[in-house]
Amino acid sequence: MKTIMEQANEIFEMTGDLKDLLERVDKLNKEADIKKIDFESFLQEKFVEEEPQVLDDMIPDAFEDWMQDISIDEVIDYAQEYAEKIYKANLKG
Repeated sequence: MKTIMEQANEIFEMTGDLKDLLERVDKLNKEADIKKIDFESFLQEKFVEEEPQVLDDMIPDAFEDWMQDISIDEVIDYAQEYAEKIYKANLKG
């Protein structure tokens, strides 16, 4: 079992990696000459895909709840997917 300090160090490292990744994603987004979709809009799209049962008028509150419940690893995965989407869109011109 890991000590609290070891767990805290792992979280600190993941948070640093997440910050770096989000900064790179933001930079890609700012450089993109495509139909702009920001990271939050991308996450909202993912939420609607994953939670199709949520009614339209409930989406804002349900999305906020969903955002509070996702893990750092999930955010990293979504950020990587978002960056790939922006990159591929830029390749298409």
